[in-house]
Amino acid sequence: MIGLLNLDSLVLGLIVWILPIVTYMRYKKHDHGNWVVLSITSISACAISLCFQIFYTYHIKWNYYDYVS
Repeated sequence: MIGLLNLDSLVLGLIVWILPIVTYMRYKKHDHGNWVVLSITSISACAISLCFQIFYTYHIKWNYYDYVS
């Protein structure tokens, strides 16, 4: 279960990189619809990805201290 946090974080990170590129390509074609939705989705994916990394680091830290003691 905890290993999926890294995989999910990677997938969301790729989404964060891809969505601005899609928005930029659509902007160059003068199709300005849904840029707000794509921007909010990108920011949300970034926030969720960061949360997954924080949860993973927190889990690893506490498992290490339980193992040491």
